[in-house]
Amino acid sequence: MAIRVVLHGTHAGPLLGVAPTGRTATVVGIAVDWVAGAKLAESRLGRDGLSLLRQLRTLR
Repeated sequence: MAIRVVLHGTHAGPLLGVAPTGRTATVVGIAVDWVAGAKLAESRLGRDGLSLLRQLRTLR
């Protein structure tokens, strides 16, 4: 199963070694889940970290 994930937030605390900027950001990702025997067997989340850092203006 695949799920599109959209996360919105404000950079209010340290993140990846970057001091809080107070800027808002939106990150899009995908969650891929594997189900076996009616139970969640594995879950992976991929997201666009480069876009996040650009929105926080830590990278150009």
